[in-house]
Amino acid sequence: MKKSIITVIVFLLTFNLNAFDNYEHKKLFERILKGEYQLDSIDDFNIWDDFLFMDGVYGAFNPLEIYGSGDGNVVGNGGGMSEGTFEYSFQILGRVIKDCLQDQYCLDEQHEYDLLKNIYSVHQQNMTMKNYLIFVDGEVHKSFFDEGNGRGPRTALTGSKSMLPIFINTSHLYDALGAPRWDVGKSISILVHELGHQAGNPDHRYLDKVGQKVKRFLEADKTTLESKVNDEVVRVWMRNGQNPTEQFELGVFWDGEEKNIRDEVLNNIKCPREFDLDKFSFSNLHWDHLRYDDQDGYVVPITLWMNLRCINHSKGLVAEYENLEYKILLSRGKSQKDKALSVKYFIERL
Repeated sequence: MKKSIITVIVFLLTFNLNAFDNYEHKKLFERILKGEYQLDSIDDFNIWDDFLFMDGVYGAFNPLEIYGSGDGNVVGNGGGMSEGTFEYSFQILGRVIKDCLQDQYCLDEQHEYDLLKNIYSVHQQNMTMKNYLIFVDGEVHKSFFDEGNGRGPRTALTGSKSMLPIFINTSHLYDALGAPRWDVGKSISILVHELGHQAGNPDHRYLDKVGQKVKRFLEADKTTLESKVNDEVVRVWMRNGQNPTEQFELGVFWDGEEKNIRDEVLNNIKCPREFDLDKFSFSNLHWDHLRYDDQDGYVVPITLWMNLRCINHSKGLVAEYENLEYKILLSRGKSQKDKALSVKYFIERL
């Protein structure tokens, strides 16, 4: 009996301590959302998990979990098209920056390269956070994004040190008809700007210029296909970079779901027996014929041409292949429960 009483007392004490912590967090978050508290004053980055319980606030998400939740930009459903684009852009940003740093024409001045190196370091630190992006409804929390300088509310903001989230204003993500305003290039630009603040640079105009140059660099080396399937937009984009073996990207967008299939594509590249992969590159991204399958739903085939270089190190042999066909089948089911994007890969035999 005494043991049970002690257990109950310990439980109540623990519950009260947790409730006190959450209450303190809630009061702090209310001040933050009113613009009354400096983000740089927060050292515990785990605190942002509780921030997501505030009204009009939500975090990063898995796009596969949100499909079928209604309109893509409903706050609280885990995100939508523009939110997914920001999440996708943050994930690939490190590789884009590395490519830019290795290209003499990406930026104009050495001090821009120096800043971008620091931005890369900050990005790598922030990638270890659970909530590196947090979406906040700017209509619900008007004071949060308002700098009070007459320029109107910002689209994004953060602090001036690493390991802080970047906060995105969801009221700027869609137009009056609900169409997304943000693509990968624009998202990359604004993320570079905000990470530049975390790298210690407070100059908005300077960071705008650097962000635009990274965007320009990304888009100059990008091939994009777009079509419609059953009134749904299907978009595929590819980028080789200066060193395709390290910097290749391939993304797919299908009616609100965006997916980076780079790793899956690379995992399916195989050299002949006793040979190791040395280099590869892709070209001639194009649609194949569009096929509709009554059983599986909608299927969209795309094809790339692949150049491949394989090496047998022990025998000193090199095997090179040009214009191999690499086919990718994108598919989605017809019913709402089968809407998740499926991808299959087929490579011409060597």
